[in-house]
Amino acid sequence: QHPPQQHPPQQHPPRQQQQPVYLRPQYGNPPQPPPQYQPQQVANALFQLLLQKPPVASSLSSMLSPPPPNTRSDSMAASVVGGTATSAVTRKRKQFELDTVGPTRAIFRPNTKTSDKTKHIYTPVQDAFIANKLADPAIYEVLNGQTDRNASAPPKTKIHQQIAVAFNAEFGTNIDGPQIKNKIANMQRLWKETRRWINMADNEDLNQDALKDIVLRKCPFYYFLEPVWTTPRSSTPRTPMERNSTLSTEEVVLDTNPIDEDDDDDDDDDDDDDDSAHEREASKETGENSMVTTIAHSHSEPSPSIISDEKPKSPKPDELLMVDEFLEGLQDTKKMSEARFRQEEATKREAEATKREIARFRFETEIIKEQEATKREQEATKREQEATKREQEKTKQLEIQLKLELAKVRRLELASEADVAMRTASNDNEEKEDLRNGSPVDNSCRKHSQS
Repeated sequence: QHPPQQHPPQQHPPRQQQQPVYLRPQYGNPPQPPPQYQPQQVANALFQLLLQKPPVASSLSSMLSPPPPNTRSDSMAASVVGGTATSAVTRKRKQFELDTVGPTRAIFRPNTKTSDKTKHIYTPVQDAFIANKLADPAIYEVLNGQTDRNASAPPKTKIHQQIAVAFNAEFGTNIDGPQIKNKIANMQRLWKETRRWINMADNEDLNQDALKDIVLRKCPFYYFLEPVWTTPRSSTPRTPMERNSTLSTEEVVLDTNPIDEDDDDDDDDDDDDDDSAHEREASKETGENSMVTTIAHSHSEPSPSIISDEKPKSPKPDELLMVDEFLEGLQDTKKMSEARFRQEEATKREAEATKREIARFRFETEIIKEQEATKREQEATKREQEATKREQEKTKQLEIQLKLELAKVRRLELASEADVAMRTASNDNEEKEDLRNGSPVDNSCRKHSQS
């Protein structure tokens, strides 16, 4: 018995960490990973390339590719990475550089506000729903941009959002406020174009009914919104100074363009918001108001200290009367529009009833025609049956005549047979008598002669 052999444990060499294998080496050197640039670095590099006026790139990828060595952009990018900035750049140049960063960010950061929106195609029923909302004078006052700035009226964006919420609840869509704003602007543009077409000199020779038909084909909601959109708007003072002023020659000039020249593209809304922000900043710096211009002809404006100390005056009875008359006029206009709408609905119902009557008359006429054709066919069948009966009667008469003729022939045959029998009998008697009286030769000759 040999003792069991003990083998020493095998020691494996430590595994070496595998290095990443780069495929397709270029000139024997492994390729380096692409450099990681920040958006600010890329924007500054692009700005330097624009200053050098390089040739136009063929695509966006060529513009975003790293710049070649030994160029000014390379040194500029290195200085940006290191966090240094040149002191020779003036304030104006810095401002221009900051302004160029804004547009370049749109290349790298998608606009999340408008990326999920899709263009909506409105149906005539949806157009009528929006037109019904715009027929409200209070809503049109706000959207027309002529309401009091310090009043409790909601802003335009809130009105657009409220209409969008009601629209989505009614039709089950996903429309937002900017899309409703664009739709209202397009409806206002179409309404104004139709109104300009009506006022043309070439349309004076048209009949009222023909003109109305053409207008309804161009703009179906023209006559529905005409009482509201053609009513003159009131010019309410917007500032406390204008409210407290008692000048009789003061004139307030308002913005008379209610249409926002927007398309259905959502990117235009973002550009308009940016432009409006720049305009608000400019108005704050200069202290000018682009919406309201006050022109005083005979008196000077009161000082700001007096304005701040004064309390707002209560409106005069004449002003209250004017406001009441204006509100009554708006209510009358709304009632007229509702009456016109009801009249149009009644006209539509009458037209539909007339169409149904015409269809029923045509149906009854077709039934009468079919009944008359059936009667004519029945009469023709009766005539054919009568003709057949007459032919059958004629055939029966011919058969009777034929039977009579056959009976006559049979009687003649019977008479001839009786004559023959009588003759043969008489001949036999004569032969017998001859045999009795004469010779047989004579009888044979007589028979021969008789035969």
